[in-house]
Amino acid sequence: MEKENTFADYQLPPLDLLDEYIPEDKVSEGKIANGRRAVVRMRSVLGDDAFRNCKAELPVAIGRTFGNKVKVFDLAKAPHLLIAGATKQGKTVAINAVVASLLYSKRPSELKFVFLDPKGCEFSAYSRLGGHYLATLSGENPIVQTKDQAGKTLEALCEEMEARYSHLSVGSISNIVEYNKQASTPQERWPYIVTIIDEYADLTIPAGREEESRYISREITESIIRLAQKGRAVGIHIILATQRPSKKVITDSIKATFPTRIAVRTMTRADSRVILDSPGAENLAGGGDMIFKIDTETERIQGSYISPEEINRLTTYVESQSCKKTPYTLPEPDSAPKA
Repeated sequence: MEKENTFADYQLPPLDLLDEYIPEDKVSEGKIANGRRAVVRMRSVLGDDAFRNCKAELPVAIGRTFGNKVKVFDLAKAPHLLIAGATKQGKTVAINAVVASLLYSKRPSELKFVFLDPKGCEFSAYSRLGGHYLATLSGENPIVQTKDQAGKTLEALCEEMEARYSHLSVGSISNIVEYNKQASTPQERWPYIVTIIDEYADLTIPAGREEESRYISREITESIIRLAQKGRAVGIHIILATQRPSKKVITDSIKATFPTRIAVRTMTRADSRVILDSPGAENLAGGGDMIFKIDTETERIQGSYISPEEINRLTTYVESQSCKKTPYTLPEPDSAPKA
């Protein structure tokens, strides 16, 4: 756990980096109940008062309801998010909406991301966030792509979490908000750490029968559950995404620690039940049409869309900031074997 640069000269991105209009051939659209089609532009939700006036610690403008109201939730209270459904139905759209929302609301001194991308194709643009917004192991790739690196990074996050808990216990403080209020200098404050895992199944289902692969898969699963159980109080949050919503992947332990969930269109009713504990996702229209569940409440949402071109402009803007760049280095994981 390191002392953080305050990034005093950093400027949050302007809305004009995002498109006001998205041509229909650039985005899949979801049919809503009355048969017309809807595209929810990222700029329209980030510019809405529901987002601009939100006092949440980690505000996320996930999309619009079918009453055309912007849906904003606080990831800090969620406190973790499961996103699941069939391939190419809007899972990545939802992840990008989360990232964009946080980049438009939190400074680098307040927020860090960890990206785990085992497919190696979804998060490459976010490597530009580098010394501003990424938390990494020393000497490792900014975007985690291998199973071995994923295991080490998640273990390092557990070390970070325990180090933060040690600080809380010394000061008789209960959470990150209280800690940051009592910090004597800006450099002493902790940033939130949002860890985004794109294809959870690729990391947790062993490849073949090799003992080492099974061991790493087990360690990854245990680290994720541990972070999900304890991370909230110290500002560590997990976003878990998978296109394989089976009981083997989304286990009871995962569901118990991820009460906030997004289901995009699924192939079967059974898949919907695995994600939401109820049917319905099998009837979604695709293209960002989703069911958002928080606690016991569910709501149908058309997800916010940000194009690859917009993501490139946004991350290039962050990269171009002239303020001093100080990477947030995670603690080296304990190499000692666990009992």
